[in-house]
Amino acid sequence: MQQAGYQVRFGFGVEGLRACASDADIIIWVDALPTPTPTPMPTPTMIDDRFAHLVSAAPALATLISANLPTSRVAAQWVLDHQTNVNRRLAIAVIAASPVYAVDDFLAAGSVIDALSELGLDATSPEAAAAEAAYRGLKNAVAHVMSASVAGREIAPERARLRVDTDATVADVVVIRDVRS
Repeated sequence: MQQAGYQVRFGFGVEGLRACASDADIIIWVDALPTPTPTPMPTPTMIDDRFAHLVSAAPALATLISANLPTSRVAAQWVLDHQTNVNRRLAIAVIAASPVYAVDDFLAAGSVIDALSELGLDATSPEAAAAEAAYRGLKNAVAHVMSASVAGREIAPERARLRVDTDATVADVVVIRDVRS
């Protein structure tokens, strides 16, 4: 149970999830530049297929949501709203989708952690603090860094995927598995 004792933890891929999310109440799966889908809006079946590996690796009692750079702020708000509703401190694991270091997922995860911190959920592990600091330090260059990254060059993301969406709402958060009571 690495990073136990910290409210906000961070890891890479399914192995990172296993390492830091064994007691997590909420797992935020951050895929900054997912492979584009042929349809503009994912269907429930597509969501199930895309996240099957995550659901099977995650603790059974954890709620799973998905985030990226555009939805980082509303994902954090979603978590805070849930924490307020249950009236207790929640353990949160922010997991970058890439199984190894990838700057795009690292910065997008840092954006989620930064948003959590700004909302007062700031008892972060050193790993989470490093991702947050990287995002804060590169905030004005995130779009360039992500588009110039290996993944960014491979899929040539549209600019909207490279910035925080200030018009997004908590209704835009993709809930992969909801075990909230």
